[in-house]
Amino acid sequence: MTRRRPKVRYLAVLAVLVWATYYYWHVQHQQLMELTAKADTLQAQLATATRQHNTLVNESQEFRNKTYLERYATQHFNLILPNQVTFTLQGKTP
Repeated sequence: MTRRRPKVRYLAVLAVLVWATYYYWHVQHQQLMELTAKADTLQAQLATATRQHNTLVNESQEFRNKTYLERYATQHFNLILPNQVTFTLQGKTP
Protein backbone atom coordinates (compact mmCIF):
# COMPACT_ATOMS: atom_id res chain seq x y z
CA MET A 1 0.00 0.00 0.00
CA THR A 2 1.21 3.38 -0.84
CA ARG A 3 0.39 6.34 1.24
CA ARG A 4 -1.09 9.24 -0.66
CA ARG A 5 0.04 12.73 0.08
CA PRO A 6 -2.65 15.31 0.84
CA LYS A 7 -3.42 17.42 -2.13
CA VAL A 8 -2.58 21.07 -2.13
CA ARG A 9 -6.21 22.14 -2.49
CA TYR A 10 -7.15 20.35 0.74
CA LEU A 11 -4.33 22.12 2.55
CA ALA A 12 -5.49 25.43 1.08
CA VAL A 13 -9.08 24.80 2.23
CA LEU A 14 -7.82 23.84 5.68
CA ALA A 15 -5.70 27.01 5.84
CA VAL A 16 -8.69 29.17 4.87
CA LEU A 17 -10.87 27.49 7.50
CA VAL A 18 -8.22 28.00 10.18
CA TRP A 19 -7.83 31.64 9.20
CA ALA A 20 -11.62 32.18 9.15
CA THR A 21 -12.01 30.64 12.60
CA TYR A 22 -9.18 32.76 13.99
CA TYR A 23 -10.59 35.90 12.40
CA TYR A 24 -14.08 35.21 13.75
CA TRP A 25 -12.99 34.57 17.33
CA HIS A 26 -10.49 37.40 17.60
CA VAL A 27 -12.11 40.13 15.54
CA GLN A 28 -15.74 39.61 14.70
CA HIS A 29 -16.74 37.94 17.98
CA GLN A 30 -15.46 40.93 19.98
CA GLN A 31 -17.25 43.33 17.66
CA LEU A 32 -20.42 41.28 18.00
CA MET A 33 -20.21 41.44 21.81
CA GLU A 34 -19.64 45.21 21.73
CA LEU A 35 -22.56 45.76 19.38
CA THR A 36 -24.80 43.52 21.46
CA ALA A 37 -23.95 45.51 24.59
CA LYS A 38 -24.56 48.77 22.74
CA ALA A 39 -27.90 47.47 21.45
CA ASP A 40 -28.95 46.54 24.99
CA THR A 41 -28.00 50.02 26.22
CA LEU A 42 -29.94 51.64 23.41
CA GLN A 43 -32.98 49.45 24.12
CA ALA A 44 -32.91 50.58 27.75
CA GLN A 45 -32.63 54.22 26.66
CA LEU A 46 -35.50 53.74 24.24
CA ALA A 47 -37.68 52.24 26.97
CA THR A 48 -36.87 55.17 29.28
CA ALA A 49 -37.60 57.70 26.55
CA THR A 50 -40.87 55.96 25.71
CA ARG A 51 -42.00 56.06 29.35
CA GLN A 52 -41.04 59.72 29.59
CA HIS A 53 -42.89 60.49 26.36
CA ASN A 54 -46.04 58.77 27.63
CA THR A 55 -45.82 60.68 30.90
CA LEU A 56 -45.47 63.99 29.07
CA VAL A 57 -48.36 63.17 26.73
CA ASN A 58 -50.58 62.37 29.72
CA GLU A 59 -49.52 65.55 31.48
CA SER A 60 -50.17 67.56 28.32
CA GLN A 61 -53.67 66.11 28.12
CA GLU A 62 -54.27 66.92 31.79
CA PHE A 63 -53.28 70.55 31.25
CA ARG A 64 -56.05 70.84 28.68
CA ASN A 65 -58.53 70.13 31.48
CA LYS A 66 -59.56 73.45 33.06
CA THR A 67 -60.24 72.12 36.56
CA TYR A 68 -56.88 70.33 36.69
CA LEU A 69 -55.12 73.46 35.50
CA GLU A 70 -56.83 75.57 38.18
CA ARG A 71 -55.96 73.09 40.91
CA TYR A 72 -52.34 72.81 39.69
CA ALA A 73 -51.91 76.59 39.63
CA THR A 74 -53.37 76.88 43.12
CA GLN A 75 -51.26 74.11 44.62
CA HIS A 76 -47.94 74.90 42.96
CA PHE A 77 -47.99 78.65 42.44
CA ASN A 78 -50.49 79.85 45.07
CA LEU A 79 -52.61 81.46 42.38
CA ILE A 80 -56.33 82.04 42.79
CA LEU A 81 -59.19 82.95 40.53
CA PRO A 82 -60.88 86.32 40.81
CA ASN A 83 -63.42 86.52 43.66
CA GLN A 84 -61.66 83.76 45.60
CA VAL A 85 -60.25 84.25 49.06
CA THR A 86 -57.22 82.40 50.31
CA PHE A 87 -56.58 81.50 53.89
CA THR A 88 -54.18 79.26 55.75
CA LEU A 89 -55.16 76.95 58.56
CA GLN A 90 -52.65 76.48 61.31
CA GLY A 91 -53.04 73.67 63.75
CA LYS A 92 -52.39 74.01 67.47
CA THR A 93 -48.96 72.88 68.52
CA PRO A 94 -48.76 71.01 71.83
